[in-house]
Amino acid sequence: MKKIYFLIAFVLLLQQSKAENIIVDSTTTTSKDSIAAAASDSINIRSMLDNEIAAIKAKQAEEDLKNQTYLVSSKQVVTKSEPDIIAYAFWGVEFLLIVVILAVWYKKVQYRKKYAVKTLKINISKLREEKIIHTANEELSIVRKNLIALPIRYDDNGRDIVKKAREYSISKGEVFLAAKLKILAGEAK
Repeated sequence: MKKIYFLIAFVLLLQQSKAENIIVDSTTTTSKDSIAAAASDSINIRSMLDNEIAAIKAKQAEEDLKNQTYLVSSKQVVTKSEPDIIAYAFWGVEFLLIVVILAVWYKKVQYRKKYAVKTLKINISKLREEKIIHTANEELSIVRKNLIALPIRYDDNGRDIVKKAREYSISKGEVFLAAKLKILAGEAK
């Protein structure tokens, strides 16, 4: 569209410069002749300009028509195509895969719930029968036995308890319990 406006402006400038040359050259003619010459020049310029504009519009319309036929023909090709069986098969396989994954996930959740309930029932029955199974860590049991023999100060706001717990890599509660046992054993004597 900018090209069309530029072309029209160029043609107008060209015609105006020709008209100025004619008017300057025709100063020797009479006033009636100059008016007639100017009128004939302006009519010629207008008609030439109109012809060029019409030619440009015709060319533009022809290009638009060509583009429209191309778009219509390409749309017809798309709409006339048969359904793509491969695409439908792909979507079907994806849907089936999603359904299978969801079914497996649901079964796994149900199994975990069932197993948790079964384990709970077994543990409750062991508690009732007083058959609690406890596995002791041998290394910790040795450290616990040695704690009774260690001197532990309990009157320093627990600093020695914290120090011993870090030294032997056990909990502060166990060291505190050993200190209490020592105190109670000393009172019992």
